[in-house]
Amino acid sequence: MVGFFPRESIRWSQIEEPPLMRRLSIVPWPLAVVAGVGVRLAHAGLFGIGTRSSLLAASVYAVVLVLLACGSLTAHVGNFPVRSWGWRVPFFAVIESVTEGLTSLVLIGLGVEPIGADRATVDEWPAIALTIVRNRLILLAAFGVVLATVVEGARLAFFQPVERARMDDEASSEAAAIATGEHVPPDSTPD
Repeated sequence: MVGFFPRESIRWSQIEEPPLMRRLSIVPWPLAVVAGVGVRLAHAGLFGIGTRSSLLAASVYAVVLVLLACGSLTAHVGNFPVRSWGWRVPFFAVIESVTEGLTSLVLIGLGVEPIGADRATVDEWPAIALTIVRNRLILLAAFGVVLATVVEGARLAFFQPVERARMDDEASSEAAAIATGEHVPPDSTPD
């Protein structure tokens, strides 16, 4: 007969949930959606308020783009070994760019999406969306390569091969446990 009670009891007060930001950064879509919406709103806000050709507006937009898109990508891939970034970076970029494209469509519907000196129309949206996808894939793939190079360089400089393999295994298993909701902090032991 299958037992209805666990063989070991757990002190539930010792189990801690990972912080909200960590839980959100394990799966790619929450951060990618926030980045996509934020980048597009910044684009509409900065280039739609009369400063369309301003170097200052373009500079601020570039900073917002890098902070939101690249920062969100870093927060996501930082939870996983570098060997899994090959599919995670493009997947994140696609989610981010699709979200940004859909946000652009909503802004077009509201009449506030700038394109040059005019407001964008629904007829121009496919070209805008394809440009967004192309640019984000290039930006985030290039950033991912640079980030992976820096991370691997630091790992080679500071850690022995055995330590690197152990860190990869721990990161993979912890990320899987958080994603499935089975996370137990390493310092808590059942009584």
